[in-house]
Amino acid sequence: MWRRFDEEELIADIWTMKPDGTELQQITSFSSMSWAPYTHPSGEYILLATNKLGFANFEFFMVDFEGTKEPVRITLPTASMGFPCLRRTGPGSHGRQTAMVVAAGRSILQAGTTKRRSMR
Repeated sequence: MWRRFDEEELIADIWTMKPDGTELQQITSFSSMSWAPYTHPSGEYILLATNKLGFANFEFFMVDFEGTKEPVRITLPTASMGFPCLRRTGPGSHGRQTAMVVAAGRSILQAGTTKRRSMR
């Protein structure tokens, strides 16, 4: 899974392929910059940062691995978001809850809280 730029390098979409280079598939086509794809712990979705709603902020969206369903916005436009990271929580690796940590501006914001920690 990676981002692929257009010829002018102004737009990037998320693509997938098999390790042998076959079965290339374009996942996003937002006419915007999409980057930092991360596989959801369920293996069914891709979380990514994109400025799909305007160039002022990057926000997180979740899309299905086939790229056939409507993307789901999962952040609010309070700050530019980047580098989504998800992990299962709870006992063992089969926890039923998922935690998300993101970089927001120059801070780290833990999803579901208003706590910020400076990255300096």
